[in-house]
Amino acid sequence: MKRRNFLVFSALGITSVAIPIWYYKYRPLSYDGLILEPEYLSYIMDGQSIYDLGSLYLEQTPGERSERELLSLLPAQDETSNDALLAEIRKDITVDYENDDVICIDGWILSKTEARQCALFSLNHKS
Repeated sequence: MKRRNFLVFSALGITSVAIPIWYYKYRPLSYDGLILEPEYLSYIMDGQSIYDLGSLYLEQTPGERSERELLSLLPAQDETSNDALLAEIRKDITVDYENDDVICIDGWILSKTEARQCALFSLNHKS
């Protein structure tokens, strides 16, 4: 094989692997609005307070500063209905409190699921 052909085929091979990887990593995220805003907190807080809690959570947990990471830690949204997704979120919040998987943010004791929802809210509503 000639050197030129080798270089062309190598470049094509690298490109055929790199493009799907790049697309997967940087494609736009889409998710249901139910997972974006903590249901129970929205009854007692306004959007700015939820945003502030989410921002503080992101400062406390540097490993969870991206939407992709937060979405991987929240309940999966596959092809479930809104009711099923809401039930899954509620169940995760209950389990967090039962297992003492909570975090204190600005005087509020939140389950990790609620805190992650606040963080996702704050990333989605950057000011």
